[in-house]
Amino acid sequence: MPYSDPAMKVANNKKYRLDHPDQIARYQKVWTENNRQKRRSYNKKYYVKARIEALQHYSGKSPLCACCGEPRLPFLVIDHVDGGGHQHRKTLGVANIYIWLRLQNYPKGFRVLCHNCNMALGLYDQCPHQAEIRSAFE
Repeated sequence: MPYSDPAMKVANNKKYRLDHPDQIARYQKVWTENNRQKRRSYNKKYYVKARIEALQHYSGKSPLCACCGEPRLPFLVIDHVDGGGHQHRKTLGVANIYIWLRLQNYPKGFRVLCHNCNMALGLYDQCPHQAEIRSAFE
């Protein structure tokens, strides 16, 4: 029976989903098993889009490393400004920080760094670029 009112169709669809969660879960499981490649492709596109949006949010339209100015996207990551990123990700219980940032409406306390600067900060508590800048002014 077709609906003349699109809002009524949506309301009935939501009601059906709430009334039949087991059937919906079974359908989704079967669909996912039968469409693994399609699902993988969708997930990858969703992840890449979330990553680029997060990098642009924290660094502007053309993302750059906040320390050294590295512009190439494959080298850029999100950094916790005050450290503690590993512990934070463990408590979140999510695999993807970029999607979490989007869901949290991009909270403060994060910035964009390249992998080199991020690793140097994690291992040595300072990036070599910061040391070079300080020595230039001394």
